[in-house]
Formats: sequence, structure tokens, C-alpha cells
Amino acid sequence: MSIRYGVSGDIRSSLGTPTESEYSAASIVLAQTRATNLINAYLEKSYPSTVPFTASGDVPALVNTIATDLSVYYLKRDKHKGPTPLSDDIKGEYWDKNIELLEKISKEEIRIPELESGEGDMIQAPQKKYQQTFDEGAIEDSVIDPDKLDDISDSKG
Repeated sequence: MSIRYGVSGDIRSSLGTPTESEYSAASIVLAQTRATNLINAYLEKSYPSTVPFTASGDVPALVNTIATDLSVYYLKRDKHKGPTPLSDDIKGEYWDKNIELLEKISKEEIRIPELESGEGDMIQAPQKKYQQTFDEGAIEDSVIDPDKLDDISDSKG
């Protein structure tokens, strides 16, 4: 069973501590669910044995912060009326910077320290980008490197 990421109290604070009629508990839960699903889609590639998180204590602080920001973005976007989109400042602060961060985590350019202690992902991580140093073909096709034989002879003196 997965849980929702983000902290509803922090979401409300970021919205300016609105009343229940402005942003209902149900709308905040929906925004958290949407943020959680999006985050899971990005993190599952880098942390397949950990994501989705099943206990709130397992959710790294960075993930909660990203989820809170994305939830605020979803709520502001849903509340926004009019033909023009949300301001670039709001989109940049709550959406763009977090999506950029999630993309870097997904590409393993950034790692989440709290998740690095799990043996499964740590053991697999180096192998994901493994490239062979030598091309291993059929034994019949192998040849002895003459320089190596010379080096062995030289070392025996």
C-alpha cells in the first residue's frame, strides 16, 4: 500500500493558510495524490526496490518537499480562473525547478542520500551503466599480446 507524499500543513502554509472553503481537505488530498503519482513515475527508475514508499517515515525529506511544492502548484492551477496561464514565477517556483530535479534523479545525476543505504539499489546502481572494457569473443579468436610477453620476460630479468 502506497502513501501520499508531502505535508498538508506545509501545503496550507505555502498557500497562505487558506480557509476550508478556499482549499478543502479533499482538494489537498487530490493534489498530494497527483504529486505522489508523478514523483513515483520519476523515482521508480532509479529506486525500483524502494518506490513507491509504504510508510510515511520512509519518505525522504527531499521527496516530501518536492511533493509539497507540486501539490501547491496543482492547487493554484486548479483555482486559477481566466484565459491566461499561471504566472511564470509560480510555475517556475512550484513546478519547473521540481520537475528538473526529478529528471536529474531519474537519470541518476543526483542521488537521494536517505535511499542509498538500501543494499538492492546500491548493488545494482553501478551495473546499470556498465560497459565492458574488453570484447569477449570466442576463445579461438584470441591472440597473445606480444608486448605482454615482452613485459613478462623483462620483469623476470
